[in-house]
Amino acid sequence: MKKWAVIHDFRIEHKGRVAQIDHLIINRFLEIFVIETKNFSADLQINEVGEFTAWYHKKPIGIASPLVQNEKHIAVLKDLINSSPMPTRLGISLTPSFSNIVMLSNHQRITRPKKIDSQNIIKAEQIKDWLTKTNVDNASIIHIFSSMAKNGQQRNSNGNRRNDCQAALPIDA
Repeated sequence: MKKWAVIHDFRIEHKGRVAQIDHLIINRFLEIFVIETKNFSADLQINEVGEFTAWYHKKPIGIASPLVQNEKHIAVLKDLINSSPMPTRLGISLTPSFSNIVMLSNHQRITRPKKIDSQNIIKAEQIKDWLTKTNVDNASIIHIFSSMAKNGQQRNSNGNRRNDCQAALPIDA
C-alpha cells in the first residue's frame, strides 16, 4: 500500500503518560486513524448519556467507554506529535487530523441511542462503508479496510485463532 502506514499494537510513553493503541493508520497528509478494537462475547448497549453496558447472559455489566479510552490515546499521541518537528509540504507545516474509531466484532449486537453520535463505533465488516461516508477518497485505504472485513477469523503465527477485529487489519499491509 502506497502512501499509508499501518501500525498494530503501538505503545507510546510520553511525559509520564502511556497509550496502548490497537491500530494506527497514517497517510502522507497526516490523517491519523486511531482504532480501538473490542471483541466482547456480549451485546453492547450505549445509553443516552454515553455509558456503555455489555450484556452477558442477560446480565448487564457496565464497562469503560472505548471512545473515551481512545480519546485518551489520541491525547497522548497529539502531545507527542506537538513536541516533535512536523514535516512540511511546499514549505507549509502539516497539521495532523485524528479520527477516533472503535471497531467491534462482526458478531456483536450494538444498541445505539438516538441522541448520541455513535457513527465511529462500527463492526469490522462495516469499515469500508464507514470510510466512504466520511469521504476518505483513497483507493489504498479502502483496500486496507475491505480486506479487514473479508479476513474474518484467522490463525496467528502460533496457530491460535485471532478475533475478527484483529484479523481485520492485515499485519502485512
